[in-house]
Amino acid sequence: SAACTAMFLIVLNRWRTDQTIEFIRSKRQIAFFPSANFLRSIQQFEHLFYTEILPKAQNKSVSIDSL
Repeated sequence: SAACTAMFLIVLNRWRTDQTIEFIRSKRQIAFFPSANFLRSIQQFEHLFYTEILPKAQNKSVSIDSL
């Protein structure tokens, strides 16, 4: 789904939700039409990624790319 793709791109590219949705829409206009499905879930994932997942990975000297 577009929502799963968005979450993947947030991790891979370190993008924010709005940037990610804009990118996906530029590649597939029907995505998130008429509005972003699961927007709250994507935003919650972004918050969790930047506040908990990424800092823990950095503290453990683990590359997030290897996760």
